[in-house]
Amino acid sequence: MKTIVLIIALVLSFIQNTFAQKPVTPLPPNSIYEELLGSGFILSFNYQRHFFLQADRHLSVRAGIGPGFNKEDAFLPIGVTYNIGSLKHFFETGLGYTHRPDPDEQRWVNVKLGYKYQHHYSGFLFKAQLTPMFFVNDFDDRKWPVWPWGGIALGWSF
Repeated sequence: MKTIVLIIALVLSFIQNTFAQKPVTPLPPNSIYEELLGSGFILSFNYQRHFFLQADRHLSVRAGIGPGFNKEDAFLPIGVTYNIGSLKHFFETGLGYTHRPDPDEQRWVNVKLGYKYQHHYSGFLFKAQLTPMFFVNDFDDRKWPVWPWGGIALGWSF
């Protein structure tokens, strides 16, 4: 009887090792990237923090700063995104808000739909997205209260 139990235990241990998968390295929780166009309008430098990291999905929050139309001007984009994908290729969707602290106090809300490549070993980050901008104020003055917009970003995750 002891021999049979020992053989069964030995066989089960081999089966467990046979079906075991390699552990998935989680994505780095932090990213910094430079975004051309996108939520920061012209160019913006952004920090993004990832939460609830899983191999196929995660939630992110971000904040950035970018130059405005003149030297006293700036754009301040913030946002939340949800990423769905597998290992390094993700569909990114979310909402953002861009503030321009000038006398007119211009503000925009944007929707984000795009592709994100984030490699968990090298840290390389690439994004291509559509970010239509919705004016929050001054709708009467604008011929187009919604701008079709998009952007690309390159950065590093750590």
